[in-house]
Amino acid sequence: MPWDFYIPIQLRSYLPHCEPPCDSDCANSNEISTMGGLNLEVAKFGMYVMFPIGIMYYFGTNLDSRFSVPEFWPKAEHSNKVPFDREEISAELERLRARRLYNRERRLAAEAKQAQESQSQSQQDNQS
Repeated sequence: MPWDFYIPIQLRSYLPHCEPPCDSDCANSNEISTMGGLNLEVAKFGMYVMFPIGIMYYFGTNLDSRFSVPEFWPKAEHSNKVPFDREEISAELERLRARRLYNRERRLAAEAKQAQESQSQSQQDNQS
């Protein structure tokens, strides 16, 4: 069979020996069909190479005007400034410490208030 060289030798004994499928047109004709030839292969190669390059060129040029959202990024005055000097770092640490202590005081006051309310609620339930 002409297509046996595609099948490994170990598997040939397991496969039934039959002819490859064929259309009714090719069974009656002795004509050998050819593919598109060199021009088709050159055209396909050009398409395979130029399509990704074209996509990259389309999406890679003029990005600022095509895909930008106005005022998406914050301005420099609205963004955080990273401290580099020793004084700026210590001032930032003091600010963070004060904020943490303020939040802790608020949390403790809320917990105390909640505990007092639950205690008064339990006392009212015991009296009734």
